[in-house]
Amino acid sequence: MPLAVTALLDGETADYAVVEALAAKNNPALRRLEAAAVRPGDRAETVLKVLETRGLPVSASQRQEILLCRDLDRLDRWLRRAVLATTAGEVVAES
Repeated sequence: MPLAVTALLDGETADYAVVEALAAKNNPALRRLEAAAVRPGDRAETVLKVLETRGLPVSASQRQEILLCRDLDRLDRWLRRAVLATTAGEVVAES
């Protein structure tokens, strides 16, 4: 993706244009930075906070399973379930 000449005249615009160009090229360094920005531990804590806020008890083994999970897709699934589930077991159950 070519950079516009006008983008080079403004620092912020130039930075944005470079990031956009790297994203368009699916740059591996940019992808690593994106992945690092979303940490599984943070997502796991969010799942637990939603369950706690909703007053749903979480067993020690369920808490450990959630906190040790490093699969962001699974954690996202659990987070969506945590909003509507009636038990913590429903959240972590894999079908």
